[in-house]
Amino acid sequence: MAEINLSLALGTTEPSDAEILASTITTSGGDIADITAAELIVRVLHIMSTRTEWKLFRVASEATGDGLYTCRIYDLDATDWANEAGTSKIVAVSDVDDYVVLNLAEFDPESVYVAHLAVGDIIFATQLTDDESNSRWVGIPLRKDNADRPRMAYCSADASTGKTIAATLDTTNGTAITVHCEIAQAGTDLDDAQPRLKDNDIMFVSKIWDGTHDYWRCLTVFQPTEDCVCST
Repeated sequence: MAEINLSLALGTTEPSDAEILASTITTSGGDIADITAAELIVRVLHIMSTRTEWKLFRVASEATGDGLYTCRIYDLDATDWANEAGTSKIVAVSDVDDYVVLNLAEFDPESVYVAHLAVGDIIFATQLTDDESNSRWVGIPLRKDNADRPRMAYCSADASTGKTIAATLDTTNGTAITVHCEIAQAGTDLDDAQPRLKDNDIMFVSKIWDGTHDYWRCLTVFQPTEDCVCST
């Protein structure tokens, strides 16, 4: 924004009408090019609001697309603000007005999409403009239990050598992923570890960032086994 130079004419003690008008313009976001006590010389460079408005949204229904949710605006409830009986501190502004909101945690979803959020989860969102000048609500998810969640994965094969195994997310027909597993005591092979994974076994996984890329890690720590010859 350009500099605003305001000055009083010499010998005056009261602001002129021009100065009063200038004050109104500047507080509304305008820019003043010049001003004297007698007249206002104005070049309005731009008038715009720098205020960013954030709102609380609550998911009203399942996702309408990859990362998009039908939501309703919620406000803080003054009555229950100090309540200690477990009453919700937010209340719906309207039970009929729906908004489509993008969960930023899902801006790049898997090819076989499974929603991260459920009905009742919160998104803290603001409006942004896309590359075709459409206003879009986008926000940060606040799940009831976590900002995101562990995912369930189904093994696509039996455990073999190495510390990775093929799996699918959420269902046996979900997105194909490779799961990295940790084996205690410097173990190296899943087919020599317990629990011994089999095709269609279920495990819980989480997406981890290693500083270079995301990868899926099993939340179970496997224990190495040793073959032994038993005699009676």
